[in-house]
Amino acid sequence: METEIKNAQKAVGHLLDDCLHNFSVDQLEVVKKRHEFLLEQEMFWVKMGNRERFLYDLRDYGMWLCDYIADVERDFWGEG
Repeated sequence: METEIKNAQKAVGHLLDDCLHNFSVDQLEVVKKRHEFLLEQEMFWVKMGNRERFLYDLRDYGMWLCDYIADVERDFWGEG
C-alpha cells in the first residue's frame, strides 16, 4: 500500500511540477483548491486508518489533473 501511495504521489508531483506551464492564474487557482481538498481528505482518511480510501482519492485527483491539463493544453494550442 505504501509503495502504491508513494508512486501515485510521485506521479502527481510530476504533473504539478512539470505540466502546468501554460496555465493561467485562474486555472492554477482551480488546481490549488482541488489540491487543498485532496490534502484535507488525506488527513481525514489517514486519521481514520483508511489508507486504501486515500489512495483512491489520490488516484482520482491524478486522473482529474491529467484531464484538466489536457483541456488547458487543447485551449492553449487552439484545439479546444
